[in-house]
Amino acid sequence: MKKLTKMRMVRPSDAFLPGVFLLTSLLGRDNVTENLFLWTFLARLLGLASARGLRQAFAVQPSLKKVRGSVVAALLLQVAGVAVILLADFVWNHVIVPTHFIYAAMALLLNVEHVFYEYLYSTGDGYSAILSRAITAALVGGGLMMTSLSSHDGLLPYALEWPLGGAVLAAAVSALISILIGGPLKGKLNDQVIRCAPLALVQSLVYPLSCLALSMIYSSMARAALSSAPFFAGLTLYELCRAPFRRAAMESKEMNRNLLIVCAASMAVIGFCVLPPTQALLRGVLHGRFIDLPAAAASLITAAACAFGMYGRVGE
Repeated sequence: MKKLTKMRMVRPSDAFLPGVFLLTSLLGRDNVTENLFLWTFLARLLGLASARGLRQAFAVQPSLKKVRGSVVAALLLQVAGVAVILLADFVWNHVIVPTHFIYAAMALLLNVEHVFYEYLYSTGDGYSAILSRAITAALVGGGLMMTSLSSHDGLLPYALEWPLGGAVLAAAVSALISILIGGPLKGKLNDQVIRCAPLALVQSLVYPLSCLALSMIYSSMARAALSSAPFFAGLTLYELCRAPFRRAAMESKEMNRNLLIVCAASMAVIGFCVLPPTQALLRGVLHGRFIDLPAAAASLITAAACAFGMYGRVGE
């Protein structure tokens, strides 16, 4: 029983990319970071959240041959998702918008990287998966920081060649490491990843939709935020809690405790932001960034509630 209570399902590398998005938002690349996340997120949904669903599919596939079939199916769904979003964009704008095409390409590459990241974990080589995702985070984060606020700088508008190049390298490195360790993607397609799509879509949507609802209800807090950093702070926490399915009660105890600590600390931060003496002190230290603080605390509480709802459990 003691051994069971120490079971872990946390993958720290799940938080690398949202953590990088949080950092680049704080460092002045908020607009390009938001755009990259939005395009990647929409392409993921239109691909039936198959990159996320792979983790659930692998949990019920003991054969590596079946795993490879799921990986191939997920890769095809990434291409289909980006094709749909580009078609919809063309129909809406009646023209191919260059920047939209670039963002769609980056979305495809990052979702392909996600597929190979999950494939690496399925082979049992967690170290290589963590290394691969760390390389991806560094390349994407560095590329985002090299972008420009002017559309006339760089080879591409807003110097988007930098994050695009980073995404190309990230996908290539992830694919190369995965195939070297897991082997070529041979085997026929299977539909397990499609059968996992409903739950994967819910897992993908619950936090962003909750934040959208929060911004509509508490517009004075959430919409007044200077950047999307509060959203990405919550997303980092939410992704860190990911699991294929809802945890058993024993496995959920430590996560529940940590989420309660995060909520308590966030409530304290909101309290400090409301009380006049501490509010004045925080405004003096953070200046214009002060408004991001209560928004980040609210996002963390929202993320904790979503994480518990999707992955937690109480009881014995």
